[in-house]
Amino acid sequence: MKNYGKEDFLEMIRDWKADQSTEYYDLEIAEPELKNGKWVAAAKDGKCTYELSDVDGNIVISYLGAK
Repeated sequence: MKNYGKEDFLEMIRDWKADQSTEYYDLEIAEPELKNGKWVAAAKDGKCTYELSDVDGNIVISYLGAK
């Protein structure tokens, strides 16, 4: 398994956003941080907050709640 760096994670997020529908285009993404060996970044839009995480080289978005 590859050890991803911060820049790799940011590139993964850019690729993920490019592949998604327009509902995620306006996500504001905070500076990524390493938590328990996994890259994560907080994200928000006008309605909700999320956490983006690296799971085996894929971006997973977790809904955290409404604003």
